[in-house]
Amino acid sequence: MKHFLKKIFAYLLIFICFLLVYGVVCDLLYKNKNMFLGNTKRYWQLSIKNTDYDYAVIGSSRAYGSIDVNLLDSLTDQNGINLGLDGSGFNENYVSVKLFLLNKNKLDKIYLQIDPYSFMSKESFSNSFYAYAYLPYWDSDETIKDVLHEEIPLIKDSPFYIPYLGYFIYNNYYSPFQIINSFLKYDTFCENSEFNCINGNKLEKQSISNQPIITNAGILNFTMNKRDNYYYNQILELAAENNIQIITFTAPTLENLDNDFENFLQNIKSDIYFKSGMDWMSQEKYFINHTHINFEGRKVFTTEFANFLLR
Repeated sequence: MKHFLKKIFAYLLIFICFLLVYGVVCDLLYKNKNMFLGNTKRYWQLSIKNTDYDYAVIGSSRAYGSIDVNLLDSLTDQNGINLGLDGSGFNENYVSVKLFLLNKNKLDKIYLQIDPYSFMSKESFSNSFYAYAYLPYWDSDETIKDVLHEEIPLIKDSPFYIPYLGYFIYNNYYSPFQIINSFLKYDTFCENSEFNCINGNKLEKQSISNQPIITNAGILNFTMNKRDNYYYNQILELAAENNIQIITFTAPTLENLDNDFENFLQNIKSDIYFKSGMDWMSQEKYFINHTHINFEGRKVFTTEFANFLLR
């Protein structure tokens, strides 16, 4: 019996050592190489280094799909990048911008999309933070480590080597097959991408949907999540620390925004805030669904936003 237990313990120790070594290898590969796990914008953004931009668009899919960077650049004579990410809450937006700056990129302005969904992300998004994408950067900065620890409780307040086990937790994304695939796909990544690999702009084909549009969706009952509000303010502080101007905006929607959010907006918006003066509620032709505009709607909204910036 004692021999059997020793054998089990030895196998367990070997398995744990393997996981740790595998985690260290993943950490080194993904942090130091331009490797992508699938066709995802998150890894592309993490690969950008030593580049200067006049502005970056930040936010969820409503930011990603509402601003046409090519058009905005041509109208305002700027050089921008769209860092909007599908399904991202303010916590992921904060980590994304923080790493973007740690990679020695520079920004003059941030155009940050704010709406009720962003301040109640758990209720609005199926997953408000894709923590697995940032595992290789868990030790890049203490604040990033803190955010990741919130999302992965298993590694919270653990010895330094435990975070490496996160690669086992997210083995669907960091399996040996995925690593090999990342090497093979890197050269063709941009060819098959859903966005422009120069400025992160969403491609026109990704702004088309055959899904029926929900009209008269009603009033969204707004209840602010304190955690979302905290990370919103963290983004503002990060911008201030790096002398970056924040301009907030709210992308168009077919859904009524209730008075509670409108009142809340007066207290949380930045010094400069843009909301379209157009009656979007009657412009169903510009929408993919009740919260996302299509390619034509994006051109209209971007032009309106550019005129606001140039006023």
